Amino acid sequence: MIPDNINEKEFKYKNPTLKSFKEFEKYFISTYNKFFIDLELTDNPVTFNRTLIYNIRKRIDQRQDYYKYFHSDEKKTTYISQTKEVALICYWVIKYKPINHDNEIAERYCHKYDCTINEMFALFLIESFLYDVYQDKTKVVNFFNPENKRIILYNFMHRDMSKEAFILYVSSLIGALEM
Repeated sequence: MIPDNINEKEFKYKNPTLKSFKEFEKYFISTYNKFFIDLELTDNPVTFNRTLIYNIRKRIDQRQDYYKYFHSDEKKTTYISQTKEVALICYWVIKYKPINHDNEIAERYCHKYDCTINEMFALFLIESFLYDVYQDKTKVVNFFNPENKRIILYNFMHRDMSKEAFILYVSSLIGALEM
């Protein structure tokens, strides 16, 4: 139902501004550069599909609007949480796979890690987010041990999850840290 204070002409989804797309692209690539250095991938050239990065930004914006419309009431506007936003970025990175290596490098990477660079980047996003949020950094480092990372990457690569299930999965990882 359209709220009384919005007329039908105005009640249409509007794409994020070009500036918003550019800011997201900058965030995405700068975060990838941190990931790139962290994993010492310096000898592996990478390309980004900018159209897919823009699509990820648009999907996040659509979900932000969804939260404002469906979860708000007359007294209070509801915004999407940072956890959900990170989870959705990761979901779309895994689904769209906007980061690419040349085929030979991609095959070696997949053989070695049993995933693509996109799943590994999604894991890095979650790990970085939790590292920034939690006071106890050692708890985050200990949680993301090699075995847990392997299991998470396996789930990212081989499990079929909806957006909502993926949000719940990321939220449960956060819950595991709080125990």
